[in-house]
Amino acid sequence: MTTSGYRILDEIEPVTDRSWALHPQLAFYGSMMIDTPYLAAIGVANSFLLGHPRRKHHLAVGVAAVMGVYAIDFVAFTFFGPVLRKYVWLFSVGIHLWLGYYLTEEHEWASEMFEHAGGKVVSFWSTLMLLQALSRILVLRLQQRAARMFIGLVR
Repeated sequence: MTTSGYRILDEIEPVTDRSWALHPQLAFYGSMMIDTPYLAAIGVANSFLLGHPRRKHHLAVGVAAVMGVYAIDFVAFTFFGPVLRKYVWLFSVGIHLWLGYYLTEEHEWASEMFEHAGGKVVSFWSTLMLLQALSRILVLRLQQRAARMFIGLVR
C-alpha cells in the first residue's frame, strides 16, 4: 500500500532503530590521510548511511573525482617531463582536497538532521581512530608493494 504525502526535497530518509553513520568531519580529515578512491568510497558510503537525499549525486561526484585524478596522473606521466609533472599533479591534489571539503560540507547538515531524527552519529574520535587504522593498513600495503618492486629491480 502506497501513501502519497508531502516530502521536503532536503529531507533525509527515515531513520530505523539501529541506524548509525560516521562523523561528517571524516571526509575532511580523510583527505589528508588517505588516497582519493578510498576517500570517495568512505564519503559515498557515509552518504548512504545518513540517508542523504543527494547520495546518488555524491556517488557520481566521487566516481568523477577518482577518474579525474587518475586521468590527470596518466596525462602528467605520459606527456610531461619530470619538471612539469609536479605542477600538473597539483590539479590532482586540488581535486582530492576539494572532494574532502565538499563531502564534509554536504554531510554536516545531513548528520544534524540524522541525529534529530533519532540516528546515532559515531563520535569524532572513534571515526578518527578508524581512519588512522585504515590509513596505516593502506600505507603498509604500499610499502610492501614498493619493497617487492625494489627487490625485483635489484635482482
